[in-house]
Amino acid sequence: MDLTVLSDADLSAFIKTIHEARFPALENDPAIWAAPFVVRLHVELIAEHERRLAGQGAGEVARLHSWLVWRGREEHESVLRRIRGNPALRGLVRDNPAVMRDLLRPFVVDDDLLVEFADAAESAGDGGNRR
Repeated sequence: MDLTVLSDADLSAFIKTIHEARFPALENDPAIWAAPFVVRLHVELIAEHERRLAGQGAGEVARLHSWLVWRGREEHESVLRRIRGNPALRGLVRDNPAVMRDLLRPFVVDDDLLVEFADAAESAGDGGNRR
């Protein structure tokens, strides 16, 4: 999809639409938030937004990069609930916590958060009874 043809307003609306579809306040279809096509589209939209911001100066790009850091995001609890409530995802995260980096793209997920996601998967898998 050629995102360069979108107006700035349309690009912004498209980014918000994809973001809301992936990380809604209320739970949605689990196939949406981590679908490879949707994740890839989200990444491409953010990349186009970043390309446009580069023309406005380094400060705008830095603000976008700061927004993309997962730490402290309001969507975090929703993702933890998804991990705890989905046995297949729980197993995937327990076996390979780094998979969350791919599932949450375009956001940046640090190693401490990977540990937290793995802990959530582990504790949900044992009924919440951690040592």
